[in-house]
Amino acid sequence: MKTEGFHMRTIRMAGAAAGSLALGLLAGTWVTEAALVQAPDAPAARSAAAAPARHHFVKHGSGKVYPRDLVQSELKLSGDMTDGRYNFIDEIWKPGFVVRPHFHVEHSEIFFLLAGQVEWTVNGETHALGEGDAVFIPPDTVHAVKVMGNTDVRTLMIYEPGDYEEHLDEEQQYTPAQRKQQDVIDRMRANFDFNLAGPDVLAAIRPAAAVPAAARHPAPSVRSVAATPQPNRPRFAFKGKGEIFTPELETSEVKLSAADTDGRFSLLDETWRPGMAVPPHFHRRHAETFFVISGQVEWTVGGETRVMGPGDLVYIPPDTVHTVKVVGNVPQRSLMLYEPGGYEYHSRREAGYTREQQNTPEVRSRLRLLNDFNPVTP
Repeated sequence: MKTEGFHMRTIRMAGAAAGSLALGLLAGTWVTEAALVQAPDAPAARSAAAAPARHHFVKHGSGKVYPRDLVQSELKLSGDMTDGRYNFIDEIWKPGFVVRPHFHVEHSEIFFLLAGQVEWTVNGETHALGEGDAVFIPPDTVHAVKVMGNTDVRTLMIYEPGDYEEHLDEEQQYTPAQRKQQDVIDRMRANFDFNLAGPDVLAAIRPAAAVPAAARHPAPSVRSVAATPQPNRPRFAFKGKGEIFTPELETSEVKLSAADTDGRFSLLDETWRPGMAVPPHFHRRHAETFFVISGQVEWTVGGETRVMGPGDLVYIPPDTVHTVKVVGNVPQRSLMLYEPGGYEYHSRREAGYTREQQNTPEVRSRLRLLNDFNPVTP
């Protein structure tokens, strides 16, 4: 079952990547609920002179909002908006919110905490997470969560591949009373790839600390929990504990690397200081999402410029020209999602050179080629 799920995900990613090279995408706008449905695709954009790509600016509070029992979800990016790659969701969890042990056969999840405290248990390993912490949950990984304390939790959720809005739309068809009926619960679970972990599965799970390191890091695969109920590379990432890079005017903490996510993503907590600016460029093979946590930043994407503040988001697909600069005299902090993963490799390459060496034409050209950084001449 899991091999099939991985195969389908690979096909979907390959299709999305191939499609991005052939897409000519509409100019992004501040997204409202009515704007979530996209217009047909057009020819691809590979330079400043070509048609702008289908990027998305999403202002805080302008995504479709789904109120539910003890949860409120703002859909920042739907599957349609990312060519099926992933969803990006801003959620509020109320005190008393609890999710029982379960797993997803076809989906991976990332949660990044913006405020409050939660207790996550993933394959038998339990941790309290607070602001700046994250957890990656691969497919077929039993997990449970509950809010700690009496304050709201705000968390960002990245759901891959991107079809979570179908579950949210289905849920909204029922009243709160109906959502408590067992037949409705069973129907939604079946449709949503939500699989409760029964006593047999829970009993077979061994905490990661009890499993040899080699067994905790097998080759990437997709396996059925029922067949092999053992840790399948979940990852807790705590604030300040990730690999840190300090290029000029920046501090980047790697929350999740390509190795942590089986190549799916890199997730970085980025602080950019006043004066930081990146010239126009595009990536042929990578999509990026930036969520602003604090400060202000000016993005120009596909010829459209927006000043972004806390809670705002920009999605940049492959082959989309973009540039960015910090606005004002205070640092700005953003969460960066890089897909597929591997951004940390670029940072490591750059760190191998001095600032003086990085500014030489030969090294700069080599780094740009290896890092999929393609500058655009005005």
